[in-house]
Amino acid sequence: MNPGFRMLPVPHFICILLLLLTAACQATPDPAVPTPPVADQPDPAGAALQRIEAGGSTVKVFTATVAMERTEPLFNKRDVRRGDVLYEKVSEDATPRFAVHLEQRQVGRRLENRPKRILFDGRWLTEIDEPKKQVIRWELCGDEVDPTRLGGRFPLPVGQPARDVLARYEVVLLEGDPTNEFLAPAATDRELLGLRITPRQGVPTADDFVHVDLWYDTATWLPVAVSLVDEQGNTRRLRLTDARVNPELDATQRQRLKGSVPTTADWVIDERPCTPVSGDPGDEE
Repeated sequence: MNPGFRMLPVPHFICILLLLLTAACQATPDPAVPTPPVADQPDPAGAALQRIEAGGSTVKVFTATVAMERTEPLFNKRDVRRGDVLYEKVSEDATPRFAVHLEQRQVGRRLENRPKRILFDGRWLTEIDEPKKQVIRWELCGDEVDPTRLGGRFPLPVGQPARDVLARYEVVLLEGDPTNEFLAPAATDRELLGLRITPRQGVPTADDFVHVDLWYDTATWLPVAVSLVDEQGNTRRLRLTDARVNPELDATQRQRLKGSVPTTADWVIDERPCTPVSGDPGDEE
């Protein structure tokens, strides 16, 4: 949950009750002017989402350094991976493509080179673990077709429509920058806008996470810090730094974005086709 953001000030509402005084000789005083109903007042979180949507619509390409952290408190386990990300969305209606190249892995105090690639070509999400010579591919369709959306397998929500977000989630503004030690560097020398997003009852992702906290850079509208908490208390955090918006990709970057999937016999390949939803026109080919 990448457009830059201008920090939206939380509106302050002043309700003024005007009492109309009548002359002493009038039998019945005029009624007070009613206070406007709360429903007519602007919603700060909704306004923020609209700014995010508008800002994100200008992001067609971005590159950044990425760090991903997973923690499992029950097992006292923490895993950190670092690398870079390339993202491209050629049009407003297109499904984004991305390539994440993770080179280093830190488990506890041990740092090791463990190359892993995560590719998405608009249909297939592919995880390539080079040391294990293992490939896992998920075909995405229906509501899952965009893994970068909120609740997706790789949440990097850039310019997601405010209406769609509010239909599925409760959204509130977060005050201040992230205080978590892993995410705090994302706030260095930039102004952030924070949101906490909680699934509404009955939405498909309601069982996948308790809430997601997102902080957007108000200059680029990119989600530079993401923190997802599941029902077991496990967390997934993602941090972007050194982001560049709409750069011209060179040949090497375009090849990395396109990616290549190993197919030789020395690799274990696990393909998992999607299960189409009956009547979903997006699953007819």
